[in-house]
Amino acid sequence: SESMEEDPGLDEVAVERRNRSIKRMDEVLRQKIRGGIHFNMKVIIRGAPNTGKSALWCRLQGLPYQEAYETSSEIQIATVNWSLAGQQHAVKVEVWDVVD
Repeated sequence: SESMEEDPGLDEVAVERRNRSIKRMDEVLRQKIRGGIHFNMKVIIRGAPNTGKSALWCRLQGLPYQEAYETSSEIQIATVNWSLAGQQHAVKVEVWDVVD
């Protein structure tokens, strides 16, 4: 391409970036895109059958406790956004209920 001939020391990706004027996003814009999430975390709940893994999975989501026992037949995944009162930092938590 013409731009490669202009500066033979640049690879194709660098030339493309220069030609399109790609720049890093500023911090304010990155925060808006992330939705205010500062930390990501994964919690995996694993253990023997009938020990309360699914009950804990529900409670971490703020759902009510289920009295009836049902065996989980597959992995359950939920995303929970947590924030502490008076704190501006939010945590995005993926909670996995794993079937053994």
